[in-house]
Amino acid sequence: MQAGQILKNLIPQTASVSASSFRTGQIIHGTITKLFPNQTAEVRIGQTKLIAVIEAPLKALEKYWFRVEAGEDLTRLKVLETKSGQQVNDAAQLLHQLSLGAGKEQLKLASFFLNNGIPATREILENAISWVQAAEDFDLGMASVKTMHIKNIPLTEENFQAIYSLETGKPLSSLLGRLTEQLSSFSEHSPASLKLLKAARALVETNAVKWADKALLELTRIWLTDPTSSPRAFQMLKSFGFVAAGSNEQQVLNSLLEHKELEKLQDPRLKQGLDILWKFSSASNVQDREAAVELLADWDPNGKGSTLFSGAAERVKSPIAADEQTGHPEMLNKREAAVLIKNLLVNLLGKSGPKENADAADWANDLKTLFSIGHESKYDSHLMLGRTIAALSDGGAPPEKGALPEGVDWLYSKLNQELVRPNFSNGKDVKNYFKQIIKELGLDQFLTASMQEAETSSSLKLALSEFLHTSETGQVKQTAEQLLHRIHAQALLSSESGPLQNMVMQIPVSFNEHVSDLTVQWTGRKKSDGSIDSDYCRILFYLELSSLKEVAVDMQVQNRIVRLTIYNEYAEPIKNLAQQWIPSLKEHFANIRYTLSSIHFNSSQGQAVFASPNHFQHQSPSYSGVDFKI
Repeated sequence: MQAGQILKNLIPQTASVSASSFRTGQIIHGTITKLFPNQTAEVRIGQTKLIAVIEAPLKALEKYWFRVEAGEDLTRLKVLETKSGQQVNDAAQLLHQLSLGAGKEQLKLASFFLNNGIPATREILENAISWVQAAEDFDLGMASVKTMHIKNIPLTEENFQAIYSLETGKPLSSLLGRLTEQLSSFSEHSPASLKLLKAARALVETNAVKWADKALLELTRIWLTDPTSSPRAFQMLKSFGFVAAGSNEQQVLNSLLEHKELEKLQDPRLKQGLDILWKFSSASNVQDREAAVELLADWDPNGKGSTLFSGAAERVKSPIAADEQTGHPEMLNKREAAVLIKNLLVNLLGKSGPKENADAADWANDLKTLFSIGHESKYDSHLMLGRTIAALSDGGAPPEKGALPEGVDWLYSKLNQELVRPNFSNGKDVKNYFKQIIKELGLDQFLTASMQEAETSSSLKLALSEFLHTSETGQVKQTAEQLLHRIHAQALLSSESGPLQNMVMQIPVSFNEHVSDLTVQWTGRKKSDGSIDSDYCRILFYLELSSLKEVAVDMQVQNRIVRLTIYNEYAEPIKNLAQQWIPSLKEHFANIRYTLSSIHFNSSQGQAVFASPNHFQHQSPSYSGVDFKI
């Protein structure tokens, strides 16, 4: 059995109904199980029984239709007349009681409400019908309504869309990846779309891509600003195929003026600066040249009051000698153009490179665009560079037959201090890593007040809201809506149910060459002062890895005694490998005053296929109290 199915089975699906669950005006269908004095009776609704006041003659073991009425202590139910005729089924009776049409889909949903003991009013059923009919999958829509009933989630359209986004089973990381691809295809960005692209890309990029960005930036910076190491860095750019093998520095810089790809650049200053230089170099007459010189002289990209090209403009005011190949007057010779372009890149990139990861990713993308002008696409070169750095960071051999391109060890030594990667064997590292991802997603329910203030301007949730507020209809908007619904669903499923506290968290986790969804569900209880009782809880953990595939961990804590069960297709080999670390694990538990009593390794191979871990997230136990009236 796959790990997701195991976790689904670990937590019972129970739809609890109590007196507090009912609202005045709801229609319910129940069976009288016992009769008591003073017009009271025990009624079974679904799997739950309750005591209610019913002012009507009743028979035990008979089924009745009831309308919930206002009551002070016990629930008050009014018996409703049923539609005559033996052929009328319960679903049709419910629709009749609510004065709703009895179409095929209406009957199916009404029957679903009855079978799952979901109380209905005309408004609830009418809304549910419209939501489910609009959903791509009718059955998943009904399942979403059931989940909302189980979890006591208010039946609103926003909540329905959130829970439905989980029922579809689409991985969060896949939605992020799709959104990033869709936004990256934009020829021009609004502030909202660019902000969303940065937020989504930061969450879905693999370590190899992030490190390739840093490596490409470092190589370019060294090439442009470090005279001593510049030849070495330029040669490495050739080795990885970012620039043509037979080209020199002047040829590469001149090629950046090819105008056809400039609209793809994300940094507006870089785009504008190259556009000015292109206009200068392509001027066909004196008037165009003078206009370009004026632009060149006045351009202040950083708003610091000092123009970047003022000195250069003075040097190139007059036409220079004819071009050797064309014989026409050359408005900007190639050597001077190369100097200006290099000056532009150094000024914008900075001698120390971008400080923020988001800026580094933007600049790396712009550099890939520039290096691809007049040269074949080099995304594979970028990925190869990242894989090489990632392999070195893990202490292994780089890809492609273990061959190290010349100079990679030198580059790695320069990057090593900047490569940010969590040590998954260190609890504090993992905690900080998770907190950062939670902050970037904008999962408010897991953030402290200070963290919520800090995430206000940069979280994915806020970026999605701003984008959807300004975006028109289209596939990108649909993907953005699905992601926002997924974030909202986690808040809905992280709730209190009586003395129980339930928290569900799903976040994307980046590995060297893939991104996977980590799903954690914590269920526990609170102390009398409202704090979490760390002596008793249950934690379910699900992650899909590239080699081990699906891994599920069930951790149960009773009076600070811990029992672990690990589910995986390769349970026996993992068990054998894990023996050497179990003593250390017990010791670390003891250091925080817990006792590890047992670890079980169960195989998940050869059992029923389970599509997605999303299905177990909302299967947490509901709590319902028992009321006694004496």
